Order: sequence, then C-alpha cells, then structure tokens
Amino acid sequence: MKAVAIKNGLWNAFANAAGTLTGVVSSILIVRSLSPVAYGTFSYYIWLAGILSILGTLAFPNAITKITSELQGDQRQSEARVLSRWVVLGLLGLNLLLSAGIIIWAFRLPAPGRIYLLIISVVTTPNALMAVLRSTLWGQERYKPVALTMIIGSVLQLGFTVLVYLLNWGVPGFLLALFSTSVVQAIGLVLIVGFPFDRSGTISKVLPTPEHSIFRRYLAFAFPATLVLCYEVIVWQRSEIFFLGWLSNLEQVGFYNLAYTIFSMLLTSGWALLHGFYPAMSRHYGAGEWFHIHEKVRQGVIFAALFAVPLTFGGWAVLNNLTVLMYTPKMLPSVPAAQVLLLGLLPGVITGLFSMLVNAVGGIWLQVKLGLAISAVSIGLDLILIPRFGALGAAIASTTTQLAYAIFLAVIIRRKYQIMLPFRPVVSIVVIGAFTTFLVPTLTQSWFSGIAGLVSAIIVAAALYMTTTFSLGYFRSIQAAEVGA
Repeated sequence: MKAVAIKNGLWNAFANAAGTLTGVVSSILIVRSLSPVAYGTFSYYIWLAGILSILGTLAFPNAITKITSELQGDQRQSEARVLSRWVVLGLLGLNLLLSAGIIIWAFRLPAPGRIYLLIISVVTTPNALMAVLRSTLWGQERYKPVALTMIIGSVLQLGFTVLVYLLNWGVPGFLLALFSTSVVQAIGLVLIVGFPFDRSGTISKVLPTPEHSIFRRYLAFAFPATLVLCYEVIVWQRSEIFFLGWLSNLEQVGFYNLAYTIFSMLLTSGWALLHGFYPAMSRHYGAGEWFHIHEKVRQGVIFAALFAVPLTFGGWAVLNNLTVLMYTPKMLPSVPAAQVLLLGLLPGVITGLFSMLVNAVGGIWLQVKLGLAISAVSIGLDLILIPRFGALGAAIASTTTQLAYAIFLAVIIRRKYQIMLPFRPVVSIVVIGAFTTFLVPTLTQSWFSGIAGLVSAIIVAAALYMTTTFSLGYFRSIQAAEVGA
C-alpha cells in the first residue's frame, strides 16, 4: 500500500483543519458575545460535557480501531464487523442509562444549571455512536468518509453558532450549537457504515456473536485502555478547569479555557495528522513487520516536528496582537497561559505518536503504569500552582506534565523496542523554526503596525519556513520512506 498512512493522516488533518477553522470563528463569536464570567461558566459546562461523553464511551472505540486493524492484517474483516456491531449496541445501552442519570441530576439543580445539564444529556448517545463508527472506519484505514462527515458537521456547527450569536441566545444556545456536530456526524456515519442497521434502516434480525477468542482479545485491550483513559482525562482533557473552579474563580476558568482551546485545536490537528500511523502500525504488528513499525515511528516524529515547531514559535510571535484582534483586549490575560501551553505542543504531538505505538504493539499496560505517575504529577502541580498563579499556573502544570510524559515514553520506546528516534532532524527543524517563524515575524511586526504587520508577519514566516524545509528535503524523505513501506 503506497502512502496509506500519510494519505489517511492528511485526510484526518484536513478534516481537523476545517474543524479548527470553524472552531476559531465560533470561539471569536462566543467570546465577543459573553462576559468573562459567562464565558467561564460556558467553559466549565463544555469541560463537564467532555468528561461525561468520555464516561459514555470509555476506551471501547479506541479498542475497536486497534483490534479491527489487527484483524485486517490477519484477513479477518468479517469478524471485525461483527465485533463492531456488538460494541455499538452495548454503548447505545450504556449511554441511554447515562443520559437518564444526567436528567435526574439536572432536576436536582436550580436554573440555569438545570438547563445546561439537560442540554448535555441529549448529546451523549449520538456522541458514543459517532465514536464507535468512526473508529471502525479508522481501523479499516478508511479515513476519507470520516473526514467528510467531520467537515460537514463543522460547517453546520458554525452556522448554528452564527445563528445563536445573531439571536443572542447566550450560553444555552452556544452549548447546543457546539454539541450539534456529534449529532450530524453520527447520522452521516450511520448512513455510510449501515450497522447495526441493515440498508433498509432496521436492526438486523440475525446478529452473529463475536468469536470468544476475538472478544477476549478485544477486552484484553479495552480494559487497560480504559485505565489509561482515566489519566488521559487528567493530562489532556483540561482537568485544570476543575481545579481553577475550585481554587480560583470563573474569570480564570475562562482565561485558561480560551488559552487551552487555542492549544487544543493545534494539538488535535497534530494528532489527526499522525493518526493514520496508528492502524498502519497495528497492521504491521499483526503481520509481524517490525521494520516497518520502526520506519513509521521515525516518519511520525519528523512529521510532528514539521507541524508543531512553526506553530509554537509563530504563536509566541503573534499571539498577543492576534488575541486583541480576534477576542478584544478583555481576553489578554489568557495570552501568557497560551504561550506556556504552546511550549508543550511538540512534546504533546510526539506523545500522541508514542502512545499510538505502544498501544499498537501490545504495550498498553506500560501506559497504565506510567499514567498513574503522570496523573500524580499533574494533580500535584495543579494544587501547588493554581492557587497562586491562576490560569498561568494551570498552564505551567499542564506543559510540565506533558513534557515529562514525552520524556518517559521516549526512554521506554528506546529501551524496550530498540527504536532510534531522529533527534538530528528534529533539532534542525527547531533551529529553522526559531529563525523563520519567531525572529522574522517579530521583526516584521516591529516594522509594520496593526493588521498589516500581523498579516505580513504570518505570510512571510510561513513562506520562509515552507521553502526552507522543502529545500532541505524533509517532506521528500518522508514520502519516499512511506512509498517504500
């Protein structure tokens, strides 16, 4: 298969780029429409919805991608489809119960909290259905249909957000607008995949059960992966918002959420770009092809650096002026937190690749053990830094945790799997990025003021960076290695 992982990664990245673009526009409208305190309230319930959605899926979708990829390598596609159907039905039942629990919780709260929870209760079931169907297609290395549904969902979400902004529906309206994308994607993926329904739209009368060996194999991955998910909630899912709400105030929650929203859009785009390597590594592992796994890791690390380095340096150069332009000066306190978070972008993207590798080659229990230590570090730093520094302290805690996580995983991968990481190309990319995407745009903005200086800085920096990295052959070497694999 020529360039399958990179093509899939590009489709995934394109869809996430569309989501990022619409997310940026949506965030501008939301921040401009709400006061800092109201935006803090909105941020808290967005975080809560994310946590409840995770409880509604656990690691079952991730395990579907992993096991489906392995069964693809074993030429057992029909058995993978049977397993996916049962996981869909199981999660539908789980989320109906979860929604009922959220509704009961909602009616024990006064308004407006009751309204917010009722809105959240609507989204858990379609979110779970979307997650499993998406993971099934990823496991089959079919990224294009997933990407198209994500793009459609993002565009419709933006349309709903604009409508809420114009009608001034406030926090409830914006919550509904942002949750709409899960519903749209779930409907689109059901139309594409079909199961657990037949093509007429009814549940199949005869639903074969998975083989016991495959089901045990699935659970053997899903159980530790769920434990890993518990610490991922702490490390990657804005857990600092909980501590900010507890130890600080809603304004700091809003400032941190805006900073993390910017960081998260970039981080998830990087993960999306690399996600095509996950089923590819699982397929190679199922076929016993370790040489290709080593090559995929090398490609992925260089890809991560090419993606993250210019965004980190460029963010430091333009973020202050960009925040004033997009979000008004009232959100300037979020800039220092965003700059600190951007320092964790490269470690964060590489950590995503390393985690995919460990999962793909059956090392999920390593993640469980490491996750316990990383979670303790994260919580400890939150408790120490947030009371004193607020949103900035939360950002320092998050970035420190992610950097420690990346270092630990790199050591494990080197010692356990004897995989050599491409340090020299990464250092070269960092040096190129520091000059072209930090120094140059900083000087450009000092020479030209206002929007003209900002736009000129971004265009010149992007052109210099892309020209330099292409001329040095980084993209060509990755493509050549992928074709050879």
